[in-house]
Order: sequence, then structure tokens, then C-alpha cells
Amino acid sequence: MVLDASQVENSAADSAIDESLIAAMRIALITTVQHNPGDDFVRDGIKYLIRRLLPHADIHFENIHKHAPITARYGFAKKRKLDGLDRLLPLRVTRDRILESDLVIQCGAPVYWCHARVNAHCCDNEWFEPLIRRRLSRNHKAAFLNIAGGSCQLYHSDGSEICDRCLDYIKLLYDAARVTTLRDDLARTILSRTPAPALAPVIPCPSLFAVDEYNITPQVGEFIVLNFMQLAGHYSFAQSIDRDRWKTVLTRFYNEIRLNAPVIFACHDRLEIEWARSIDSEATIFYSTRAADYIKFYARAQFGIVNRLHAAYALASLGKPSLVIGNDSRSCMADLIETERLYVNDVTVDALVDYFDRLAVRASHFGDRIRQIKREALAGYLDSMAIIQ
Repeated sequence: MVLDASQVENSAADSAIDESLIAAMRIALITTVQHNPGDDFVRDGIKYLIRRLLPHADIHFENIHKHAPITARYGFAKKRKLDGLDRLLPLRVTRDRILESDLVIQCGAPVYWCHARVNAHCCDNEWFEPLIRRRLSRNHKAAFLNIAGGSCQLYHSDGSEICDRCLDYIKLLYDAARVTTLRDDLARTILSRTPAPALAPVIPCPSLFAVDEYNITPQVGEFIVLNFMQLAGHYSFAQSIDRDRWKTVLTRFYNEIRLNAPVIFACHDRLEIEWARSIDSEATIFYSTRAADYIKFYARAQFGIVNRLHAAYALASLGKPSLVIGNDSRSCMADLIETERLYVNDVTVDALVDYFDRLAVRASHFGDRIRQIKREALAGYLDSMAIIQ
């Protein structure tokens, strides 16, 4: 069965502008919209940090779907396939979220990647040219913050494969931002390889603070969370990932643990629902279209074994430990919250059972350690972002 907590709430008409907000501080968030819960956790964690920095400010947040830069224009928030029109349409003919903003924030995502084998380069991304170079360059009052930028390379990458074109772009992105923070150590290594090497602090992803923005508290653990993707990540990047072997390992592991513990699959999209059902057609599955529902769900977990990093971060933010299994360098994010990780091709049933037993023990004391990690992360962000005060 699927536990569908709710449907997306209807948003106000995008073209309706509340004039009472004109005097508010306008913050444009470069993010995704109705795309996946993890991006919502990051964005809402950043909102919490902003509110901590500006507790008395009248703030109005504006979301821009980075995969469709035309959503920076008022009246186009729900449009997804009009990039050609955005390039042709003069900026002066519509109101614009970037042009009217006081602050622009890139909200925690992979920003450094370079994969020659599949012709994927961060310098070719959809958002930097239309949002930063075209728009922000005309708004001299607004500062740009690149918060929680991460890497997305092969799991065992050392960063040496980044091409010169991407390195030049990475330095350009760094120079465009008043503040840069990073969310994994490989991202810092890549940044250090740029022309005139740059430095930025590495701080756990702000998704760690979504729980505080939602004001959700942890509950006594009732079940074990599993979260699995067909490739143990979003993309294979031409790696030799044996999907059939991965499924066989998961199925055997699942069949072994479900006899002794309540297990629920947390699915962040419908493909994960199909994958979970292929492992057990009668599996209990949690799915929602609301990010806060996932945090409420994770609050009731004991611990988790997951592919999605933001499932691990959500669990950790509630004092629940996890194991991350991944196929790319995003998995490095786990290190900053003292969460163990494995490369998908190295996973065995015996290893998963061993980690399962260890997590059951760690669940009793992980909360104390994560509270300290969150205190240090909060101090790091408040210090790094203090320029907005």
C-alpha cells in the first residue's frame, strides 16, 4: 500500500502581486519547484538560516525553477518549456524576480560536474547564463550567495578529471558570488584547482535545518526506513553498475530483515515506488507530494538505509542514523554528518545485515552527536552569510 499523505496545495495565481509586499526584502531562490523533496529540504533549510540572520525583517521569498529560467518572470512560474522565448523576450516587458530582488541565493545543489564520456559539463548548465549573467548583472543592489554548492563526479573521483572549460566556469561562478559555501570535500578540492585557486568553507548541507523551519520534533522510532533507486543514484555516468545484481542484493536483504522488524520504503518519486514494488509487491510505501510530510515521517523512524542523501540528512536532523549507498560523489555529503557510506558495487547482503545491526545500536546515542554537528553547522552558516545583515 502507498501512504499518500496529501496532494500539492493550490498556489496563488503567479501573476497576482500583493502590493503590501513591495516594501519587503525580496529574496530570489534558485532552486527547483515541485521537483523532489530533497530540493525542498535544502531551500527550506536556507529559509530558516535567513530568518535566524534577519529575525525582524519582512522577507518575501521568490522561487525560480532553475531548469526553466523563464520562471524568473512573473506570470511564468508554471512554465517549463519556454527557454527559447525567454532568450528572445526583452527583460523590460515583464516583471522579474531576479531584477527586483535584494538577494539571490543558489540553493544547495551539485554545481561542479564534468563528465567527458557522456558530454555533461557544469559550464553548460541551464541557469547561470540567463539568471546571473543576463539578469543579476543588471541588478546592482542584489548580492548573490552560492550556498551549499556540491560536486557530482564518479564515486571515487579525486577531481583531477575536471576539464579547463569547466574549471574556468567554476572560477567565474565563484567570482560572481559574494559568498560561497560547499557541502562536500570533493567540491572544495575541485574549487582549489581553478585558475587563481579559491577557497570556501565546507559545511553540512542546510537541508539539516528543514526540520527547524517546519518545527517538527523527533518521535520514538517505530520502523526502519529503506530508500532505494534503480542505479543507487540519479545517473550512471557510464559506470558499470549491475542493476540486476543490485536488485538481487536488496531483495535478499529486505526479505531477511522484514521478518524481525517493521520496514517502510520511503519513495521520493514514482519511479522509486515502482522499484520498491518490484522488490515486494505488498511492501508498505510512504510517498507524498509535500516535503514536510517526509520530515514528519522520518521523525517516526528508528534509522534508515538509503540512496538519497537528503533522506539521510532528514533522518540525521531528527537524531536518526543511516547508511548511505551511492554511485557518485554526492555521497561525500554523508561524511559531514558522520554517516557511513558504501559504493553500490561493493554492497553485499552480509554487509547490509551488519550495518543494520550497527545502526540499531547507534540509534540510541546518535542524537547527541548530531546536535553538536548542527550547532557547528549553524555557526558556520551564520558567520558565512553575515554580509546580509
